[in-house]
Amino acid sequence: MPKINVYLPDDLADEVRKHQLPVSAICQQALLEEISKMNARTAAPDFTTLTVETGADRSRTEKFKGYWVVEPSDDQRSNDPENDAGACYGIARTVKGRVAVYIYHVNDGFPAGLRAYDDIDGAVADGLPIDIADRFRGEDGQVVYRDI
Repeated sequence: MPKINVYLPDDLADEVRKHQLPVSAICQQALLEEISKMNARTAAPDFTTLTVETGADRSRTEKFKGYWVVEPSDDQRSNDPENDAGACYGIARTVKGRVAVYIYHVNDGFPAGLRAYDDIDGAVADGLPIDIADRFRGEDGQVVYRDI
């Protein structure tokens, strides 16, 4: 195993000796924890400001911090015949770990809206089609990145 020198101030070195602390094991654990934190930060998606147009004529701009798991587009429609075939969806994970659902109609058949939920199941209970929710579940949507 390679050796690495760790330099300590005299007073800290005295305390370590006094308490007979296992310096190598403590350093290894601290380094592993720091590496784990760094890896988690680099694995997390970039939270950016997302913008959606809401309201009857999409005249209101709403912004929030998050990342799209299901990118909103005219192609993001439900295959369920019970749902409006013109309804288009986008689902984001917010910086606070919530689920933001953006819905609009391809032909402006209803006002575009943005709603936030604690989880995807809350959105489904509020009417989000299951096949749209499954797209969220199938991507990285179930992972919650928290800076705690």
